Amino acid sequence: MRSASTSTGSSFAARRAGLLAATAAWTGVGVALYLLAPLVAPVLLPLSLVAPLGWHWAAHGRFPDLGVSPLLAALAVAAIYLLINATWSLSPASAYSAAFSFIAVVLVVYFISGALWHLDDDVLRAMALGLYAAVVIGGILLLFEVASSQGLRRLVMSIVPGARPHARDMVIGAGGAMLPAPYLLNRSMAALTLMLWPALLATKLLAENPKQHRLMLLGLLPTVAAIIFSAHATSKLALLGGLVLFGLGLVAFTAARNVAVVSWVAAILLVVPLAYSVYTNQLYAAPWLFQSAQARVAIWGHTSQQVLKAPVLGSGIASARALHDPQAAPLAPGSAHARLTTGLHSHNAYLQTWYETGAVGAALLLAIGILIVRLCEGLSGGVRAYLLALFGTCALLEASSFSMWAPWLLSSLGLTAAFATLGCALAAGRTQAYVANARPGLRAS
Repeated sequence: MRSASTSTGSSFAARRAGLLAATAAWTGVGVALYLLAPLVAPVLLPLSLVAPLGWHWAAHGRFPDLGVSPLLAALAVAAIYLLINATWSLSPASAYSAAFSFIAVVLVVYFISGALWHLDDDVLRAMALGLYAAVVIGGILLLFEVASSQGLRRLVMSIVPGARPHARDMVIGAGGAMLPAPYLLNRSMAALTLMLWPALLATKLLAENPKQHRLMLLGLLPTVAAIIFSAHATSKLALLGGLVLFGLGLVAFTAARNVAVVSWVAAILLVVPLAYSVYTNQLYAAPWLFQSAQARVAIWGHTSQQVLKAPVLGSGIASARALHDPQAAPLAPGSAHARLTTGLHSHNAYLQTWYETGAVGAALLLAIGILIVRLCEGLSGGVRAYLLALFGTCALLEASSFSMWAPWLLSSLGLTAAFATLGCALAAGRTQAYVANARPGLRAS
């Protein structure tokens, strides 16, 4: 009887070990695909439900019990407002698509988060290990792409001619060779920047001792180097801002939190007058600004003036895209190329919020950001610095780059939130285990 029982136990342990390895691989492959091809994020985000819900069902025989937090309530109100706002958009189809994408991302993250908090520590560790491995591998591959003028992309182009970018996305390199433009890596750099902080937190939680932690941190150096040496200035700025908040958060979390909150409030409340100010001072004509930055200053200035036409409710999601006509837009005074247009989008999520959703949307965004920062306050000392840095990174990435409604970016923020929750859940499990082992008398309480 003992032999049969032992055999059954060994078989179960082997199956569980295999499932844990599969979970790590599933997570790692998904994150690696996301880093190398961020446009697949809308597909990967719902697939990320599989492991958390599968493990929760196996352990409890049901889906997780889900509560309602102030943050969820604010997101729900925002979703309702976006659906209403879409009714007066100049492009209703695009507006409803953006609103429903936002709702889908919130729901997926809601279910993932609910499941993660009830999973065993070894399951969470498997997911964290997959994340860490993917960011290490993705960082190495993307650093190679930066250093080799996208050698992997060029290899794929030679094998699959259909993968060749448009002619406008090619540049002339050394020796007259046609090379993919460096900005084609911008989305990957943004994705790498977003995943870096969850991966850094994973090193802290997975390492068994300081030496192992240092070795795991070394594995992320190519990731940091890829961001630094890339052509994506926004990712570099976001990385720097995250590092500043992280360092301050470790030594004085209250001060770091206050910096984050004040910066968030200022970004939303002051973005319209600041955008108008840099435009009226003709910063778009400054010779030390690169051409794309000059074009953005003109877009910001023109958009800031359009905000005044619908300051409370906004012009409607995707209205900028509907109005975009680069040939008809006049040149900014004193510029040979910067045009007065709203562009396909504002290249600034805060200005885009004011233009498309008005003061109501800006107030909702303000509340959501503050509620996210408040979530960091309840975490343990080491963990909350990582999460505050991640918040700052996300905020800076939204400040001067992609459209806030881009499906891949919305899904990217969802993936970021899911992995941040993974880190919080794993940290909470480690803390409970430490307390239970150090003070067995607390186990019953």
